[in-house]
This record gives sequence, structure tokens and C-alpha cells, in this order.
Amino acid sequence: MSGRPSRHTARQLPHTAPSPGSHPHSPSAAGAIRTAISTVRDAGGTGTFDANYRARLWRADQATEVLRELTTSADIVFAGEDKARMITGTSIKAENLAAALCDYGPTTAVVTADRSAPETHSPPATSPPYPMDTTNTHP
Repeated sequence: MSGRPSRHTARQLPHTAPSPGSHPHSPSAAGAIRTAISTVRDAGGTGTFDANYRARLWRADQATEVLRELTTSADIVFAGEDKARMITGTSIKAENLAAALCDYGPTTAVVTADRSAPETHSPPATSPPYPMDTTNTHP
């Protein structure tokens, strides 16, 4: 046994891929992400969502609708500045985008800008962070 939590005891779902638009003619990728977030939240865990948009895979209007819905379902959302603007439909200053994403439901949002530190918005921590393996296997 590796010492990692099983799917029955994990308290957080870190989602980074695939893009919900990986299969533009099938709702399978977005549906898998939606199901994963719902499952971990139903078990009392924290669901995260990394807003990925690939213009070659789907139209911006389709992406906006799906990314907004998945943002609403997550506890924590990660988005680049351009994706945050797409989700919120705003042209507000970058430093206000994380708070705008939280208006859609997540308790925490992290917005990254090109070549700069991310902007974050979250309420004060009420419990110690849960240790997790942060190994990035994404190329």
C-alpha cells in the first residue's frame, strides 16, 4: 500500500486536465469532471477545477457556458486571467478577477496572469491545510 488516501477517503480532488472541451462532439470530458467534483463534494471533500480552454477544440460560447457551470460546482477554481474573464464575462482589473470568480460559488479562486504571481481570493482559513502530493505529471 502506498500510503496515499484511497478514493473513499480522499478529501480533495485536484483537477488539472483534461480540458472539458477535449471531445467537442461529446459531453464526456465535461461530464467526467462534473461527476468527479460532485462525487468528492458528496463525500465531504473539496472539489477543485482548473479552467482549461483550447480554442482549437471548441467555440468560445460553448466553452464559456461549460467553464462557468464547472466553476459554480467547485470549491476551488484555478484560471488564467483570460479564462477568468471568459467565465465572468467582465473586463475588470486583473486583481479583482479572483473575487469575481468566487461570486460564482467557489470559496477560493486563484487567477494567474502572464509572467506574474497569481491573484487569490479566499476567506480566512478555518482548518489546517490537508497535505497532498503536489507532483505535476502534466507535461
